Amino acid sequence: MQHQIKILIVGAIIKVVNSAPSIQHTVSPYNVSQEHFELWMKYLNEILRITSKYIDKSVYFEVIDNIQRAMTQNNDYFAKTNCICGILLDFAKYILSL
Repeated sequence: MQHQIKILIVGAIIKVVNSAPSIQHTVSPYNVSQEHFELWMKYLNEILRITSKYIDKSVYFEVIDNIQRAMTQNNDYFAKTNCICGILLDFAKYILSL
């Protein structure tokens, strides 16, 4: 994978993490609403869809599976958000290691 593509993908992933409702919520970071979470997930899914063109499909599906697993493990949107951010940061590390 070309260095410029790596930087582009990792930059997009970092922007998704930085826009997480647990980070951006101004009233209380521990109170993530379903609405904010769902909007963020739409943004996340769009970024992952775009990056899927540049990475191995098995890696893409593994990330998607991990996110879906995180979605079912907890009813708390704050916990889901933080777990998904961890998955995304691990994905970014993987991209940089290619």
